[in-house]
Amino acid sequence: MGTKAVGSIAAVLLIGTGLSVVTAAPANAAGTCDYFYRSEDSRNRVGTFPGPSNCSLCQGNSNDAVKALQITLWKCYGQNISRDGVFGPNTKSALIHAQGEAGASTDGVFGPETFSKLKWAFFEGTEASCHRYGHG
Repeated sequence: MGTKAVGSIAAVLLIGTGLSVVTAAPANAAGTCDYFYRSEDSRNRVGTFPGPSNCSLCQGNSNDAVKALQITLWKCYGQNISRDGVFGPNTKSALIHAQGEAGASTDGVFGPETFSKLKWAFFEGTEASCHRYGHG
């Protein structure tokens, strides 16, 4: 397989999050975030993030990437929203709130600027801590 080949599907179990499957895409893919990826911070806590890099999510999207975003909006920004993977008006309002707290443009669209400024939920068992990606 070439370096731009689609990666394999891997199962991921995150206690307390309900996220279950990672589907990889080409590294140079752009457009809608269509999967999530898993990362560990410096204390081995596990976080999930929409992917691929430079992707976006907006009202009307529905997938596991939206669910990863909703979990962070719930755990890190206190937004009482469904974690169902559907980007509806409540997710948009919650994202606008989080964007304002994080100092990002408050447009209700998830993209690279929002990704870099949001605090993300990292789990150790069922306990979550929130920090920016790469800063924990």
